[in-house]
Amino acid sequence: MRNKLKHALFVLPYFFIGVLYQYFNKPINGNVHSLMTSIDRSIPFVKAFIIPYYIWYIFIGFAILYLLVNNTKEYYKYVICLCVGELICICIYLVFQTTVPRPIVIGNDILSNLIKNIYEIDRPYNCFPSIHVLTTSITMICLWKNKDLKTWFKIVIQIVGISIILSTLFVKQHAIIDAVAGSILALSVFSFVNIMEEVGVRYWRRKQYLSLTTKKKYEI
Repeated sequence: MRNKLKHALFVLPYFFIGVLYQYFNKPINGNVHSLMTSIDRSIPFVKAFIIPYYIWYIFIGFAILYLLVNNTKEYYKYVICLCVGELICICIYLVFQTTVPRPIVIGNDILSNLIKNIYEIDRPYNCFPSIHVLTTSITMICLWKNKDLKTWFKIVIQIVGISIILSTLFVKQHAIIDAVAGSILALSVFSFVNIMEEVGVRYWRRKQYLSLTTKKKYEI
């Protein structure tokens, strides 16, 4: 239990980056771009999609807890992917800031209030790439490759992940290019972290081999 708590501390930088994102979620240099296309404008505003948008919080939390408890190695890789991906996004926001026009939400029903809450706490800046899509895609990739999960559960995870990604478009939080860029960045970061892991393993094995051969040489 104590070891798990120690490993759990590794996720703290991820939450710190979340705070950092909020700090930069405002007009920085006054030059804010729009990447909206005619296709984006034709996508209807669907209030019901705010539900999968909120499910994102449970989605990420589940992945963190599941990997922390069941696979420490994959947990570390997952958190590193999240942190690296979000830091890259923030660096992009600093030099290329975008925005998405939001509709006026009418009504006091629960869905309308949920959307109003999101609009209030998440300002319409820093959209490209989408961090919502980035983190969802990383989660989908990491859990799909997890050997301990049942295939049917992996499929459920993919369906939930796709609904979260689509929700960013239907509640007008992002443009299509934001979602595409978030997905590409997720795959790139995951591949990079995997390569770095392989390089590290090879280096460690080579170091162990040289140490062993040197020891045998002196013994002779």
